[in-house]
Amino acid sequence: MRLTLDIDEREWWAWAIYYHLCHSGKFKRVEIYQTRKGHHIIAYGGAFNENDILRLRRHYGDDVIRVELDSIKYPEQVRQVLWTKKDGYEVKLLEEHVCDGL
Repeated sequence: MRLTLDIDEREWWAWAIYYHLCHSGKFKRVEIYQTRKGHHIIAYGGAFNENDILRLRRHYGDDVIRVELDSIKYPEQVRQVLWTKKDGYEVKLLEEHVCDGL
């Protein structure tokens, strides 16, 4: 399962989370993107269920509205949606870390 985070206006926090996830040993790949207001972080391959992911998103400070909307969706509805292009702005990949050993 993947973990997505939308961190706005706290660049230092976004980078701290990114490096923490890279070195946690829990994910196969971690990416950080620059958005107009902040950063998107996507971590792939963690062995977590939906409840674990919601807890992690709250813990790391994901956008509160995104988290709450995802928490009330039906099981078959898509969750953790991040945009890649909005109002002419396209997110930019800043860094990607491929983890060893998973």
